[in-house]
Amino acid sequence: MSFVLPRTTVAECALEQIERLGIEGHPDRGGDDAELERMEQTMAGKFEAYTGKNGEHFFRLKSGNGEVVLTSQGYKAKDDCANGIASVRKNSQRDGAFETKAATDGRQYFVLKATNGQVVGQSQMYKTASGCANGIDSVKRNAPDAPVTEA
Repeated sequence: MSFVLPRTTVAECALEQIERLGIEGHPDRGGDDAELERMEQTMAGKFEAYTGKNGEHFFRLKSGNGEVVLTSQGYKAKDDCANGIASVRKNSQRDGAFETKAATDGRQYFVLKATNGQVVGQSQMYKTASGCANGIDSVKRNAPDAPVTEA
């Protein structure tokens, strides 16, 4: 006999903990989300380095709630991927490094550029400008100190 366990994300676990503690403010519950924001800020983000099916090396930055907020291009060498992570750490703190763009369907995303203008990371797609701005804030907050793990 086999059975499938439901997939639980870090975000779902955090929401369960919020409900258990009776914290108000989750958007689905009609309150403001200041307490949820403070809780996410205490959860550490991380870089995940991995090798794609094509043999190239990639990284992604996950926020404290487990959401992917930035992904890299493919790198031929693992050392180049590590240099990309170092560039994100440095450039995420630099004024003017983020550029917000719009996809053809109207959704927004951002790219993070190095001082030479090269894109070192791209975000997911966001439905709203405020969601995109929150993604940028998450990169700024998480990238400098995020540990690197192998996925």
